[in-house]
Amino acid sequence: MPKVYLNEKQRMCHRLANWVQGQKRLLKLSDADLAKEHGISQSAMSRKLREESFSFEDYVFFVQRFQPDNDTLRYIIGL
Repeated sequence: MPKVYLNEKQRMCHRLANWVQGQKRLLKLSDADLAKEHGISQSAMSRKLREESFSFEDYVFFVQRFQPDNDTLRYIIGL
């Protein structure tokens, strides 16, 4: 059964999680690698990505880490 998103925030978090997972695969990074850079535990990073639950601090970290182009940023935030 397809996942249903009740609001735009959930859609944005889903797009961010998918984009981060793709960047991880492209750069051959693990959750542990990202967690260490972000200053959190591997399990916390894994949980954030699995539950698609991010703070603004997480968003800023991912943008600084992966440096997306403007079109990608617009896609993630739904513009």
